[in-house]
Amino acid sequence: GLYRQPVVQRALAFVRALASPEDDLAIFDLLVHAPQPWDLLSVKHLLGECRRRHLALWRALDQPELMQAAGLDADATQAGLALMQQLRELGELAAHQGVAPALYRYLQKSGIRQKLLAQADDESERAVANLSRFFERLKDFDKVERSGNVPAVAEYLVSLLEEGDDPATEQAGPDEDAVTVSTVHQSKGLEWAVVFV
Repeated sequence: GLYRQPVVQRALAFVRALASPEDDLAIFDLLVHAPQPWDLLSVKHLLGECRRRHLALWRALDQPELMQAAGLDADATQAGLALMQQLRELGELAAHQGVAPALYRYLQKSGIRQKLLAQADDESERAVANLSRFFERLKDFDKVERSGNVPAVAEYLVSLLEEGDDPATEQAGPDEDAVTVSTVHQSKGLEWAVVFV
């Protein structure tokens, strides 16, 4: 399904982090799947320091001395501060213009968009197409939720997942060497050389 695709899961993590900085799993996801990802050992040390001090992960990322106490180097400390600054700025953007523009700006600023476009292979093309489908969903909800209510958008997406709504992903093209799994209803009008029912 669409929501299980890695690039869409990163987008969902961003929306969840924007809606609730206390969501440690979303912040963790953004750190370890960034274009310049943190190594898991650094994140583990930081999480240990957070537990010891009874702090949420996002609060630690706002405190350079705490990150240094956890053994993070200057680059990781700077990346943590930059992520929190970015989330604050994009939270403002989301409140005024909607979640979809904020997500698009995040994908640009983080380098994820450029990385996907630079790869130019079938997998990255499908990732871009899946991300585009996800954006359409966000834009539709932004039209309804005119206030740019980020928690409402995150709650909406989580409720879709809980209800089992998981639209189809972008499928392989007809010229690709691939197996297509489809319902009989979806296959109407399509021509395949071999079909197994």
